Amino acid sequence: MESIGADLEVMKRVPLSDNHVDAIRKIAEEKSYKAGEMVAEIGDPMDQFVYVLDGEIEVVDDFSGERLVESTLGPTQFMGELAFLNAGSHTLPMRAAKDSRTLEAPREAMLDLMRKVPELSDHVIDVFSARRRKQFEDERSAIKIVGADRDAAVRAVASFLSRNRIPFQSYDLDGEDKEARKLCTLVDHEPSVVIGTERVIDNPTPRKAARLLGLDLDICSKQDVDLLIVGGGPAGVAAAVYAGSEGLDALVIEDTAIGGQAGTSSRIENYMGFPTGISGADLVYRGQVQAMKFGTRFVMPRRVTGLRQRGDGTFCAQLDEGDEVCARAILV
Repeated sequence: MESIGADLEVMKRVPLSDNHVDAIRKIAEEKSYKAGEMVAEIGDPMDQFVYVLDGEIEVVDDFSGERLVESTLGPTQFMGELAFLNAGSHTLPMRAAKDSRTLEAPREAMLDLMRKVPELSDHVIDVFSARRRKQFEDERSAIKIVGADRDAAVRAVASFLSRNRIPFQSYDLDGEDKEARKLCTLVDHEPSVVIGTERVIDNPTPRKAARLLGLDLDICSKQDVDLLIVGGGPAGVAAAVYAGSEGLDALVIEDTAIGGQAGTSSRIENYMGFPTGISGADLVYRGQVQAMKFGTRFVMPRRVTGLRQRGDGTFCAQLDEGDEVCARAILV
């Protein structure tokens, strides 16, 4: 778990510098929330970087409506976790515990600022990574997997989430704790995938879960990208890092899990920079976060089924379900 991020319980809390806050202020709008007002609901797009000026923001238990996490966000702190980098969705509801004021910067503008100010980028990503680690350790998530041991489709969703390092909570159909009983009643004691308290995925598949989590991005032919990378294995992720660092608008399409076969390797010892070895999942995960920092987007689980070239030389890849994405260059 250390590879995901620092331990949030012991990491030194350092606020953003005044210069960084001033830079954010130039691209942000100030918003106000009354005590009890929701700042983010489960499933809302994580398309704003939210910096707290005054007040207090808390994580809410989606079942009871009570505070879920003892610690809250106060002045000089900011909302978000790694899903922000890939335009994902909120998986934990956030509420103003008291009257609050925030600065809210659009995701694209914030990522551009992070590219220009590496110190700001490092700070934000360190906190995002630590929060993702904390979610795993505390097993807190709005994604509920019920009865995976009894249903292959539910098990496939759990495997997809696990391989892509997306936190979820798992429950047995015979669970006795209060939340398990509520969930089992909600799903009529059938194996299920639930987002939040009431969004049950009918006939669950990894694609449906990804769509609700913002992983299956809204891709269309309205806007071409500079580089389309087909496959999210080590080579694809490396290309994503280099393309993003050079300012290219890059998109990675993966049909199963970022990391491919290498992601299942327990130890890789022949990769430069890791003399004591590193697991394949850790290696590719670090690369994915690095690429997302530069603005590269990852879409999964999608599959490229065909390729054509337009008259202007642009390549267009046909995807399953009939979608199409066009790029000036394609790396397969």
